[in-house]
Amino acid sequence: MAKMEIQGLAEYAQMLNRFEGKSDGMIKAAVYEGADVVADAVMNEIRALPTENGRGSEKHKLKGISTVQKKDLIDAAGLADMDKNENGDWNTKYGFDGYGSVPSKKYPKGLPNILLVRSIVAGNSFRAKNPFIRRAVNKCKPTAEQAMEKKIDEAIRKEFE
Repeated sequence: MAKMEIQGLAEYAQMLNRFEGKSDGMIKAAVYEGADVVADAVMNEIRALPTENGRGSEKHKLKGISTVQKKDLIDAAGLADMDKNENGDWNTKYGFDGYGSVPSKKYPKGLPNILLVRSIVAGNSFRAKNPFIRRAVNKCKPTAEQAMEKKIDEAIRKEFE
């Protein structure tokens, strides 16, 4: 019968015990780091959206947004607070809050910013589709993953020093 002896298991277990109660904080910091990369990429895509004033129609669909709408989106964009879901995963969301700055008869508070974003991303009867959020996320996904990995590695190194 073969015999196997493992050395250092107790020290390894002791090192892992150091993370008890600290892992949530480390994970949250890493998720925010990755979300920051995504937020910057989306913001760059918003700034790159073409500006076009006027009204669109089915024959002449708008390809851009007005300068006022662009400013409203830049002001409304942001990350939500971190939360833990039922699977124990930490999440944050990037979104658009509030209303546009131009009131209308239909929207006395101003056009909801999320409604504007949806019309840009999906298109509608007077606006051409421009999936700027998907484009931004696809471009920055590897960079965001690297940023999260780097943040976790830094936290682990710091803990073991």
